[in-house]
Amino acid sequence: MNPGLQMAIDVERRRALLVSAAAGIGFCLLTLLVNSGRTVLFDSAVRSAVHASGTPNLTLVATIFSFLGRLLVLLPATGAIVVYLSLKGRCSGSLALLITMTGALVLNWAVKGAVHRPRPLPFYGVDPVSFSFPSGHVFFSSCFCGAMMLSLCRGSRLSFIACAIFVLTVGWSRVYLGVHYPTDVIAGLLAGICWTGVLFGLGLFTPAKTW
Repeated sequence: MNPGLQMAIDVERRRALLVSAAAGIGFCLLTLLVNSGRTVLFDSAVRSAVHASGTPNLTLVATIFSFLGRLLVLLPATGAIVVYLSLKGRCSGSLALLITMTGALVLNWAVKGAVHRPRPLPFYGVDPVSFSFPSGHVFFSSCFCGAMMLSLCRGSRLSFIACAIFVLTVGWSRVYLGVHYPTDVIAGLLAGICWTGVLFGLGLFTPAKTW
């Protein structure tokens, strides 16, 4: 490989690891704050403000995006992209996507079990049976979108904006429906950035410059 290209790739991966480290530190600090009860006022204030703005139309939008962030949607979408990449001969990309989502499933289960944060009382719908921290919807959505962009459309600003809007809207929907605290959503986003970033930094995803 061209030395200049290899240097650019190494820089890109080091940046990813720095972003991943920052997100990981933020996640750990937030976990400590949640466990110590120091986020209660923040969570309550944001939940109340979001709920106060509720309308039938917003409830419908929140319900739709909350559904789109479920594993029931994301896992089949992951499977479809894996098949597409495999057919295109980009097996490394399909493997990277599989590892990203599989790892996210394990990490989400482990962290929820370790923190044991009870769910808040929901504003709409049925109270989920799993623990609250972090938001699995946001964690899985951010991992899926991040891995999809790294595998399919690296460098596309439009795709980045669309993915960011999707993940943030999924997070908003979970707070709006009342099934998560705002800090659960923030934790899910930080966890997704950390996990996807470390995988890219370690070389799991093929850099766009080598496509």
